[in-house]
Amino acid sequence: MTKPTIFFSHSSHDRKILTKLKELFVAKTGGSIDIFLSSDGESIPFGKNWVHSVEQALNTAKAMFVFITPTSIRSSWLYFESGYAYSKGISVVPVSLLGVDLSTISPPLSLLQGFNITSEEGLNNIISLVNDEFRHSHGESFTAEDFQALAAPSSHHSDIQLGEHTTALDQLVLYVQSDSIPEEAHALELIRAFLTAEGHDFVTSSTEAEVMGIKFRHHKTGDGQRCLTINIDPYVSDIALPLAERAIRAISADALKALKLRLDFVKNVALIQDRYKLTGRLYGASVTFADSNRLRYKEVEFSLSRLRHATSSGATALGSVTLGIDLLADELPTGMLRQLLDLLFDRGVLFFEQ
Repeated sequence: MTKPTIFFSHSSHDRKILTKLKELFVAKTGGSIDIFLSSDGESIPFGKNWVHSVEQALNTAKAMFVFITPTSIRSSWLYFESGYAYSKGISVVPVSLLGVDLSTISPPLSLLQGFNITSEEGLNNIISLVNDEFRHSHGESFTAEDFQALAAPSSHHSDIQLGEHTTALDQLVLYVQSDSIPEEAHALELIRAFLTAEGHDFVTSSTEAEVMGIKFRHHKTGDGQRCLTINIDPYVSDIALPLAERAIRAISADALKALKLRLDFVKNVALIQDRYKLTGRLYGASVTFADSNRLRYKEVEFSLSRLRHATSSGATALGSVTLGIDLLADELPTGMLRQLLDLLFDRGVLFFEQ
């Protein structure tokens, strides 16, 4: 008897987490259902035509789960696969992972009934829908431990949004200085309401709110301007950057226009010092001058420098290398950040000291 097939539509950058999910699903359904996952090395044997194999799988699949993550959300191929499947009468179900909220995606996928995976309950929705589709009776046996194993940075680290150079980063800092940010008490109240609505585990104080790997802090600058600073551990950037963007929008619709981003590197990352050498390394890489201090790359303007801090004697000392980024659009260009990091390291602008 031929086993039914379901299709996992995804970005190849999410291979690790989807391969793990496939393994868990197959184990929990006793291998009674075939999963087509183009990037796992099993669904398409070595030497086979990739496009033809995908087409064959789409012709035999009865259901498709479209996994939407920070890396796949801008993939045109994902929309092509799902549109093709829908046109053939295949049941298409959008599923969000790694912090993406389905309410934020655009048509046509937003027109389909789907769900967010933010706990084991979301994972069990997959089994429930498969039971309904194929008249099976598999137990909804995904656990909190299964969800944590999938959500942990190690399960998708090599494919996360900032790529292989994530280990070179100490922290990401987002900050907004704007009169559009509410006063401290109201801003923290809005952040708490947002985190509660999304079901996040968090703690707060009078000036801060903290989620796992993310800290929100409301304060005022030296000249009295209201400022929101968000510190992010780079190992959870896939989840944290979209979450931070949604949080900023929840506080103020206009705040993203004033958003600045800073990437601080670990101590053994060094920087080409002479500007003419720095720009020489970037020649021919779609990098242009923005002004005398900053360069432009796609949707951002950026500068490289070293952090400065005061010593106990009152002198100024140079610290770690930092990459300052000004956005040219009112959204976080997360995919572009990986490209910029890769470019800076590949061209030797940034490098590890021995």
